[in-house]
Order: sequence, then structure tokens, then C-alpha cells
Amino acid sequence: MTPNLRLVRSAPDPLGLYIRVARVGSPELQSFIATRHIQFTGVVLEAKLVKHQKELLTLAQERRIDVVLDPMTAAMATPGGYRSSMKDLPWAKDRPHTVQDFQTAFAQRQCAEGLAAFAMDNGFSQVLAPTHLITEVESPWLPIDIALASNLRDALDRNGGGAIEVLYPLTISYEIFRTPAKRLAVIEWLRAANVQGLWLNVAGCGADSNATQIVRYCDAATDFQALGVPIVADHVGGIPGLSLMAFGGVGVSLMGLL
Repeated sequence: MTPNLRLVRSAPDPLGLYIRVARVGSPELQSFIATRHIQFTGVVLEAKLVKHQKELLTLAQERRIDVVLDPMTAAMATPGGYRSSMKDLPWAKDRPHTVQDFQTAFAQRQCAEGLAAFAMDNGFSQVLAPTHLITEVESPWLPIDIALASNLRDALDRNGGGAIEVLYPLTISYEIFRTPAKRLAVIEWLRAANVQGLWLNVAGCGADSNATQIVRYCDAATDFQALGVPIVADHVGGIPGLSLMAFGGVGVSLMGLL
């Protein structure tokens, strides 16, 4: 007699891990990629270091590991984060960015075009949209960032980079993240962004997060899942990152390589 087979539940997608390279030269990571079975999803390269990381970039491409471009726009908009080494990037200035730099549609398209060309010229498979720190729901950066992300998607599609995924890095305060009404307001804004992934970077939530923060993170991340795109816990590695993936808050964690 043929047994009756019943699907109990669908198998989940495999969990992932990105590694952020934050310094020039990474021989240990290169050696790991070249000689061992790949156990992570991709590597993240800061834009200002790309010219010094050509060997790592090429190796990752050969091993079919996702290579993610971080345009570093959040840092570019803060006096403490801006560095003179950033000024030669196509979307940078010789000073920290301000809201006024992106208030016109022309400026937004110009930023997106420069970033798209840079991602395509260097063979990136994914690129973080040019976003900024959001400390309040009414922040003028939020609508600008939504427009920049959609402009980046358009620029890539228009210039032959349709295969490159645009990921939205949402850098927000813990206050917004843990407050339901504020969190849902941000999510409504995000519905307008034409992106293929969401990276959550929550101020105060990292590898040293306590149990309460992890529980709150999981609860909040559940709301963001309504956007229907993969969610990455940015800057959350170690046990907290594993906990978030185990409890279903996110599907991918990101850790740094100093």
C-alpha cells in the first residue's frame, strides 16, 4: 500500500552570514575563501577601500560569493564619520553631506548614477542604497533616502546593471525601533522603496546586546517582515546574531573583520 505523504511545513531558506571588511588588506579572509568550503553568504567592502581590495574582490567573484558595496553615506553625513579619504568617491564631497545636498531630483539622480557606475565597474553583486542615520520619524533624511534608493535601482536597470541587487540599510535609533507606532511609520515609508533587501542597523544593538534587547529586536523585526524582502541584522554578530536568526527575527547576520 502506498503511504500517504503530507507536507508538514516548508523547509526554510538557509541562514546566512556576511562579513564586513573594514581595513586594507585581509590575507586571512582571502586564504579562507581560497582554501576552504564557503560557510558564509558574502563580504561587504567599504567604498573608500575598494581600490585596495582588488584581490579580495576578484577572489570572491570567482567563488561566487556575493560582494556588497557600502557607499558609506551614513558616515559621510556626520562630522565624526567623514574622512578626507572619501572625497574622491563619485557621490562624495570635500566635506560632510547635508540634507540640502540631496533636496533636488537632479542631485538625487546624480548621486545614484555615480554609485551605480561604481558598483558596475567594480563587479559588485549587491549594493547598499545611499541612506543616512534616522533619529526621528520626521527626519528630512527619510524621504530623501527612499528617493535615493529608488533612483539607484533605476540607474542600475537603465545602464545594464539589472542583476545587481539594491539593499536598503536602515540605520535608526533604538527609540524608533522599539516603539511600535514610530516603527510602523518608518515601515510605511519603506514600502515605497524599490529594493531587494533590508539591512537593519539599530543604534545600541550589537554583539553585546542583552536578552531584553534581543527579545525587542525579534518583536520589531517581525513587523519589518511585512515588506516581503530578506532582512539582515547589520553589526550584530556573535551569540546575539545567532539568537536573532534562531528565533526567526532575521535570516542573515553581519559581523565585522577589523
